[in-house]
Amino acid sequence: MEVQNVMTIAEGLRKLADWYDDHPEIGTPSVRVEIDNPFTDPGPAIKQLGMLAKAFGKCEKRFNDWSYNVERRFGPVKVYGSLTRDAVCKRIVTWECPESLLAAIGSDAVKAFEEA
Repeated sequence: MEVQNVMTIAEGLRKLADWYDDHPEIGTPSVRVEIDNPFTDPGPAIKQLGMLAKAFGKCEKRFNDWSYNVERRFGPVKVYGSLTRDAVCKRIVTWECPESLLAAIGSDAVKAFEEA
């Protein structure tokens, strides 16, 4: 069985930087690096995303209906980690109720009830 030479993230980024240096004619495109399962800890993904946010220090946290993201910019390079929102957030349904049940039937009915 052949042993593969696994390149580290840092080595890959250095190679990418060298490539950009060798090709200035392409300008500065948007570069986005996704951290996918960055840690070897077998703990839940939420813990891993928290560790990534902690390692980032000051970072942006964004969410929408489907995902929760943490990201940090290193110049034009954006590094981010993402999970489905339901893995991070607990959905809570709230109810809005009138001040009084009698208010729902109109002010005349409330007045009549109070005078009775």
